[in-house]
Amino acid sequence: IISYAGQNISDEEVEDILGLSDRKYLYRLSEAVLARNASDCLMILEEAYLAGVDMKHFYAMLLKHFRNLLLVKIAADGSSSFDIAPEQVEKLKIQTNNTTRETLQRYLEILLDEADNLRRSQEVRMKIEAVLVRMAYLAPVLPVGEILATLESLEQKIRAGSPAAQGGTDAGPVAAKQPSEYPQTGGAEDDSGSTPQKVAETEARRPAERFGPEDDLKKFVKKENPRLGAKIDAAEVLQLENGCLTLGFPQGYIFLDNLLEKQQKEELERIAGLYYSQKVSLKIITIEAPKANSNGNGRSARPNNLADLKREAVNSPHFQKILAEFDGAELVEIKPITDKNNRG
Repeated sequence: IISYAGQNISDEEVEDILGLSDRKYLYRLSEAVLARNASDCLMILEEAYLAGVDMKHFYAMLLKHFRNLLLVKIAADGSSSFDIAPEQVEKLKIQTNNTTRETLQRYLEILLDEADNLRRSQEVRMKIEAVLVRMAYLAPVLPVGEILATLESLEQKIRAGSPAAQGGTDAGPVAAKQPSEYPQTGGAEDDSGSTPQKVAETEARRPAERFGPEDDLKKFVKKENPRLGAKIDAAEVLQLENGCLTLGFPQGYIFLDNLLEKQQKEELERIAGLYYSQKVSLKIITIEAPKANSNGNGRSARPNNLADLKREAVNSPHFQKILAEFDGAELVEIKPITDKNNRG
């Protein structure tokens, strides 16, 4: 080294004679990446390639260099505890001043993800160029705290400009999510001077207004709990009065005992409460299925209309087992088989 550089030896001269001169390209390259300058990245890599730098070795050094940048950003003054030379720590600190930890971590993840592919690649230089361009065009990653602060600021601006906020009443997220078809209750009195007693009367009247076709309730239950929805497919919604929902099931229904269990009943009450937008208690009763007329041969006659066919098919134990086994299964259409078809 002395014979090469004389008495005054610099770090650059030592690196040059030891074959480590390619390190100078690392700082220039990382600076170009952090500046999001893809053109400079390609030019610096071209310069290193023409200088005879081994591209695979250079990629390994580049990976370690970005690892050092991340460590310095995280550990700051404690960076000397890692295998980083003290004179390099200051240079690395300067480069990390205007970038976030999240961005540096994303750069390192990209380099690590492509490391195995690069080792197997026949076009190493081209692969490195693609990686550098990807890194240079990567949008800066913001810290989670900054994102949350921005969202909170936007929320405050929206509330400040909304009619509800100006009126001094905040309906809150729960009221915002409530479907418009359900009457909204609670909160401050309206302009007509509603009192808590009137609100209670409105709540008492609401079930009768909300009461709709039984198929809508069944579809809602099936959406919330497909298995439970399949079990109540044969139910008839008989009555909803004072928060008590009465469901009727055919005598001997295969899932009747299961639906009377506490856990199943409470789950059905919960879902029905969501549907009717009120607290619901459940009452399950059995109803008689229509008796089939018998013909002269003593055999039961076939149902003579589509409604009877549907009831018979839905109440079939085999059909109910199939519905219970397949989540989301439902009866779509019933096609009666005529005698003419049976002959074929």
